[in-house]
Amino acid sequence: MTDTLLSLSGDFDPASEADWLDAVSKALKGGGLERITRRTRDDIAVRPLYREPDHASADGAAGMPGQSPFLRGGKTEPDPYLQWDIRQGFNHPSPEVTNREILRDLERGVSSVELGVDCSGKTGCVLTDLDALTTALKGVRGDLATIALDHRGAGSGASAAALLALWGENQADPSTQKFAFNIDVLGTLIRTGKVGGGLDASFAKAAALVAALNLRFPLSTTLRADARRVHEAGGSEAQELGVLMAHGVDTLRRLEAAGLATAQAASGLLFTLSVDGNYGLGIAKLRAARRLWARIREALGLPAAPMRLQAVTSSRMLTKYDPWVNMLRGTAACFAGAVGGADVITVEPFNVALGRPEELGRRFARNT
Repeated sequence: MTDTLLSLSGDFDPASEADWLDAVSKALKGGGLERITRRTRDDIAVRPLYREPDHASADGAAGMPGQSPFLRGGKTEPDPYLQWDIRQGFNHPSPEVTNREILRDLERGVSSVELGVDCSGKTGCVLTDLDALTTALKGVRGDLATIALDHRGAGSGASAAALLALWGENQADPSTQKFAFNIDVLGTLIRTGKVGGGLDASFAKAAALVAALNLRFPLSTTLRADARRVHEAGGSEAQELGVLMAHGVDTLRRLEAAGLATAQAASGLLFTLSVDGNYGLGIAKLRAARRLWARIREALGLPAAPMRLQAVTSSRMLTKYDPWVNMLRGTAACFAGAVGGADVITVEPFNVALGRPEELGRRFARNT
């Protein structure tokens, strides 16, 4: 037994980039790199080979985790036991069934809960009053697992206020509670085409609620900028990023106009993007999002701080026919989220395209 390291290149003659290009030309019978360079729908070239010297940040602070612009994540050293927050979505219309699913999944590896809220029951849990929310979250401790809201109905403020009321009944220490209230006025407009009372009135209510929540819950996020609808509607990576940045900036501006400080609003933002089976583009998209938001913060005069980023596996990549292949697609998408430095990753069950996912699909999703 020896402790010497094995050099994989030790038995081969060193090769330069020029040597590689010459070999490419011979293999392509005189063709250049253009023949094996593909382009995305945004006409961005994807080269066949990338090397460390190609990136200006390779030796700089920008290329290190925890350093602005946080391309490789906001933490210098991630938690060795939980590299990212494993967030599972729960969308059954029954609060009782939802509660059973939540408790089962938390016992089996999920680290946080995203509760879909839809009073119609078509796409989420029917939470029409505080009793229903209490039933759905019975036995769930906000100091151990983040409780997130995914507003799928006409508004987001009411659900966030209900969660605040539930905390008030439980009398838990607010400094230890981890919530993602995900108030998203523009998201409501995107989903439904309208906002009850108008944008100005809705943002005025949101500003007051966010100010109160930020003060009480220092470990929580209050706002959400979500660009998944762009992806699911067939949008490209650049279009999704453009909408995400516009969503975030417009939210900050409208909240500032309603009396909330920009720094206070920015500190509570959660950004959500889709990732699909093209993991190379997915990684690039997540890192580009971090660079773009770092530049926006700089332009707004805000100090450097990492964006809180959630990656959700794509629904448009899933098939109803032979759905087992969705496991591979979900794994590739999850890989993109992990390598791309997402703080939170949500993997959709492989059988969700067939309807409400069964336990097998949920099990594979939480263990991807």
